[in-house]
Order: sequence, then structure tokens, then C-alpha cells
Amino acid sequence: MKQKISGNTYDTATASKIAEAAHRDGEDFTSVLYRTPDGLFFVEQEDYNLARNRETGLYERIGGRFISPVTAEEALEWLGQRADKPIKIYSMERPGPYEASYHTEVLKWLRGKRSKIVPGTVGEGWAKIAKDLVTKDPGLLKSSYKLRKAIGDALRKMEVTLSPFKEDDDCLPF
Repeated sequence: MKQKISGNTYDTATASKIAEAAHRDGEDFTSVLYRTPDGLFFVEQEDYNLARNRETGLYERIGGRFISPVTAEEALEWLGQRADKPIKIYSMERPGPYEASYHTEVLKWLRGKRSKIVPGTVGEGWAKIAKDLVTKDPGLLKSSYKLRKAIGDALRKMEVTLSPFKEDDDCLPF
């Protein structure tokens, strides 16, 4: 399901599923919490009620699926409200050890604007990695989450290649 709300696109096909709660007490109800690649949260709900058909007099299910954007705080509240219900939690990929709070400075540095990045620091290293990544894929500048994740992935690869221990070493790393 895909829906554009207030200029943001919420798509269950591209978002990460965080948690799913099914069948609240006494209701036919399914609710799924998602996070978009850009870090926005939303809930996809399937909500039905019974209503009497005026022509046949029989009860029928009415309702459907809809998307509701939520803040990070509302996402936590959503989880808390379902703490006593059956809920499935999905594992999420996280951006690497790159500090998200420093991301604004890296973006300024990439755009050639004045930033707090000092030559010879870890911040400059992150900025250089970001520059290499954006040179290869300019689309990363459109999504802070994807760029942060790509930087984290690059740092993890560097940790593996810079490790002082080789796979064929007979010793343990401690």
C-alpha cells in the first residue's frame, strides 16, 4: 500500500516493518508499524466493523486499510498501548556507528558550506567517505537515512579490512 500525505510518501513495500499487532480484544483489527527509508514512522491499519445492510437486513463487514503517519514518540506510544496484546517485533537494520547528530555538518561540508568539520578529525573521515559515496550515487543526498546507513556500512567494511587479524591466523584476538 502506498500513500502520499503532506508531501511525504509512505509505502509498505519500501518501508521497514517494525512491529505488527493483530486482533485486539473484541475487534477485528490488524495494525503494523513501519519506518520509511527516510526515517519517518507510519502505521498501516486494517479496521473493520459490522454494519447492517439496509436492503438485506444482514450484517456485513465494512472498513478497509489506511495509513496514518506518526512521530517517533507516537510510535513508542503505539508499542506501549499494545504491550499486553500479542505483538510481533521485527528486527531493524540500523545505521552504523556514524553519529547521526553530526550528519548536518557532513551535509554542509559536502555542499561546500561552512561546517564544524576540522581537518584530520574523525568528522573529516566521515565527510570524505560521504563524498565518495555521493560521487558514486548522487541519490543518497535525497535520503539522510540512506546516506547515514551507507556511511555506517562503509565504516563496517573498513573495520573488517583494517583488522590486524587474518582469517588464517592461529591465534585468538585477545
